[in-house]
Amino acid sequence: MVLVAVAPEQRPLFRDVLDQLIAVLAPPACVGTLLSKGTDHSAFVRALDETLDA
Repeated sequence: MVLVAVAPEQRPLFRDVLDQLIAVLAPPACVGTLLSKGTDHSAFVRALDETLDA
């Protein structure tokens, strides 16, 4: 389950963010990496950022 909050003024960006999240969360290997590296919120965000940049 993923919860994403978007400010009303940022709604035009929502589709881009959603597309990137789907691309990261679709491959099981990426999910495994996020789960293994994301031991707390900060580590999860760093792992997600690294995955998005790859």
